[in-house]
Amino acid sequence: MVIKSGYNTVNGDYVFTQIAEEVQKYRAKNKGEVIDLGVGDVKLPPPKITVNAMRRAVENFDGVGFKGYPPDYGYPFLRQAICARYKKLGQEIFEDEVFITEGAKNAIGNILEIARFSRAMIPIPTYPLYRELCKAHLIKTKLIKGLESDNFLAHPDFGCDCDLIFLCSPCNPTGAVIGEQLLQEYVDYAEQKNAVIILDGAYSAFYNYFPPQKLAGASRRVIEVKSYSKSLSFTGLRCGYVVIKREHLLYNAYKKRESLRTNGVNYFAQVGALTAYTKEGESAVNERIAHYIDNASILKRPFLNAGITVLGGQNAPYLFCKINKNGYEAFKEILNSVGVAVTPGEGFNAKGFIRISCLVTKQTAVEGALRLEKYLKQKNK
Repeated sequence: MVIKSGYNTVNGDYVFTQIAEEVQKYRAKNKGEVIDLGVGDVKLPPPKITVNAMRRAVENFDGVGFKGYPPDYGYPFLRQAICARYKKLGQEIFEDEVFITEGAKNAIGNILEIARFSRAMIPIPTYPLYRELCKAHLIKTKLIKGLESDNFLAHPDFGCDCDLIFLCSPCNPTGAVIGEQLLQEYVDYAEQKNAVIILDGAYSAFYNYFPPQKLAGASRRVIEVKSYSKSLSFTGLRCGYVVIKREHLLYNAYKKRESLRTNGVNYFAQVGALTAYTKEGESAVNERIAHYIDNASILKRPFLNAGITVLGGQNAPYLFCKINKNGYEAFKEILNSVGVAVTPGEGFNAKGFIRISCLVTKQTAVEGALRLEKYLKQKNK
């Protein structure tokens, strides 16, 4: 047996694994509680309406509510609700163009299985998964970076031939949003190079979202990946969806891949996800987003008071802070001096930055800000 060569170079979630290991070491040596602002996991439970809907589904499961294998592409009730949401936004999406998935990470990996891509264009800093998946599938990468003053938003490099493009909007970790004009540039590039765009919209609930399919040529080029992880606190429940139009060159292959490789997403997660499209559910999602953005304003203050440049905190639940030193060194220094875990910017292909997750309780945000303020004052002495 020979391991596929791409997997010999993959680091996986190395940066997050390293954080977890260092935090574990710290906890073994210290009695104080660690304030975890590192891994972007939610600390608030799903909304009550969501929990109650899933509870009812469980209670009915031993009777008329029992379900066997779920549909490969998702239950019609959830797919239809997603289509209705798009229609409200002025874009027609058909039910057979929506595929319910086990979250965004799983869906992105699935897309790379159905075509032989040669080179991917990846604007950085961004989610490290994209580059790692490319390594696994022996896809070369072209990393592009915009100006820091423009949230690192990069324009496509028309001088480079790529057949795959990863876009994250709003971006993890900077919160930068790819507006319609810039996205159209990427679609035009994809049309010219016969490329596919994977648009990761895991944080689309955090800003005034517009359906990308409205843009000229986007239906043939864009595969949209969405998630309920942050909006409904589904990081552990695993549910999201993919929108891929019928005219997309990978539509038929993706549909066949799903029927071959999955038995669908569990019924309870889909019942819970459906609540996002109710009036009460929408209100709960908006409250959560407001909570995380308020956390961002709390956690941002120590850095701004210290004269440190901070990106994000508006369209995504993260802060990206320019600390002008190696991010791994800063991470260890902050952890060991004040017991706060952050994420090194190097994990996102950005030197001299750290990422702060705001997906925490208010109490944690306040305590985290106090500790970070203490650390920064110590550094400035």
